Amino acid sequence: MAVAATFEEAILEEDLAGIEEMLEAYEENGGQTFMLDELMVRKLIIKRKILREEVDRLKALRDAVKQEWDKKIQRVVEQIEDIDGLVKHYIMNVNGGKALKLDVATISPRKVNHNLVIKDPVAFEGFLAANGVRDQFLKEPQLDATKAKNYLLQKIEENPALKEHLPDCVEYQETDKTISIRMNV
Repeated sequence: MAVAATFEEAILEEDLAGIEEMLEAYEENGGQTFMLDELMVRKLIIKRKILREEVDRLKALRDAVKQEWDKKIQRVVEQIEDIDGLVKHYIMNVNGGKALKLDVATISPRKVNHNLVIKDPVAFEGFLAANGVRDQFLKEPQLDATKAKNYLLQKIEENPALKEHLPDCVEYQETDKTISIRMNV
């Protein structure tokens, strides 16, 4: 048998007939092996390589399809956000911040309380430790970030100037208004 120069040439010159039947029989026999020779092992290796390439191709196809669907989903989400922005503008500016009852929905202004976003949990824990309050927010076995955020929000309510002295690991978000949409249909 001549040695193929490339894998593609090996595939072209190889007759892989019977491999599928052999694999089905192998599965039916509970993994019992057949009498194989080098030629059959070569065919199996070629088939294996083809299957591996098919797996790679299918994964790439799946990823491409997923990316395309993610883009489509993102466009729809952006449209929803645009609609919410238009409706919020109407409710807050045209409707005087009052609820609007329609046959399809009731739109109400809703207060969103101020909040802290912990951008760097390790630095935030260091900040709490430096101020001597870390231990009161520890959970088993980690920091209770919610309690720590609530503590800082309470301190900011008591002294609003503290907002200007927060560490870089924390971002203060001002109290804002948004809308709530409850569908009636």
